[in-house]
Amino acid sequence: MSDLWLKRLEREINLRGAIVLFGNTNDIIFNPTRSGQYTSILQCIRDLVFKSGYDQVITWNRAEGGKTWNKDNKSTGLKAIEPEDSGEGIDYDMGSAFEDTNNKTYEKPEEFFPYLRNLLEGKNSAAVIIDYSDYLFGDGQSLSEDERKNITNLMLAIERGQDYGLNFVKGQGNILILIAKTTALIPPSIYVDNPLVATINIPLPGRNERENYVKRDKNLLKLSPGVEDKSVMENFIDALDGFNLKNIAQIIKLSNQTAERMNFEKLLNLYRYGEKISPWEELSYDKLKTIQETLSKRVKGQNEAIKKVRDVIIRAYTGFAGLQHSTKQKKPKGALFFVGPTGVGKTELAKALAEFIFGDENSYRRFDMSEYAHEQNDQRLVGAPPGYVGYFLPIMPN
Repeated sequence: MSDLWLKRLEREINLRGAIVLFGNTNDIIFNPTRSGQYTSILQCIRDLVFKSGYDQVITWNRAEGGKTWNKDNKSTGLKAIEPEDSGEGIDYDMGSAFEDTNNKTYEKPEEFFPYLRNLLEGKNSAAVIIDYSDYLFGDGQSLSEDERKNITNLMLAIERGQDYGLNFVKGQGNILILIAKTTALIPPSIYVDNPLVATINIPLPGRNERENYVKRDKNLLKLSPGVEDKSVMENFIDALDGFNLKNIAQIIKLSNQTAERMNFEKLLNLYRYGEKISPWEELSYDKLKTIQETLSKRVKGQNEAIKKVRDVIIRAYTGFAGLQHSTKQKKPKGALFFVGPTGVGKTELAKALAEFIFGDENSYRRFDMSEYAHEQNDQRLVGAPPGYVGYFLPIMPN
């Protein structure tokens, strides 16, 4: 739930030198500091930082550079600052980033990271939020010299931005927040085994969040039957599992664009796949009446099994699939378990059922489990294990 990661963020802000936020970072969220408004997650983080007592909030990304924000949600450019004495007698060159005086943006990382280091090392009570930080660095195993220098400035800024003197319990220090879709492209040296850095996952919205968002003005949602039917609304919210709030807003908008109101299952399929006819929608009561006769033409001597198959298909078609069935789109409409010796018609019945529903007996996937007797053979389903030919390391899309 959103309030859990927000509560942890609020706690960690006053403990750590840096926080890496990853996961559902590009969504909208119920912003508790803005009286019930839904805002971007970045806006929510800015408000939370101000609420925690920080005087300055600075955001930066590679496209727009840096901005300084106030509590009224207004921004200006960055004000150039002079490097302070680190207290350790170490001189370092801050480069050309400090040549101007005001309204700099420091779009280039080689300009911004020295600025960041000098800002966080000062006594500013500043919070710096770097958005899209997974685009900052390349492969962690082959970083360029400039990237290594940027990481060094980043780590020094995190380390020296915290005060562990006599007043460290009351001292707030400065904070750096990195926002990324995934931590895969952030060098592990920044956050792994580093007590100064916390990682927080922003999850997809839970059921209560989805329900609150949909019901804030449920008249905007156009469904058949109507949303005043409690069971329809409950099933719709269950079916939204796996969607973020931006997706849900688009689904609500889509429901207003169709000429005729449709049930939520068809609406979600339209949103996911576009105009696509489901074989289940092509079924009719008249066709279902012939299922037992049709299957019996191909499978002989299994009348009891065919009756059971007929019952399951009818329940799935009508929506009365029993307690084990869920309206969530990830769940199957039914489950059949065929048991018996070789040659009694198990595979033939599966083919006949596929042809009856989908119009093609090849519309099914067959796995011979005798081929998966050894432990390592499960990799045939999910891919080769690391170090073996055929292994593929997936990269999450941004």
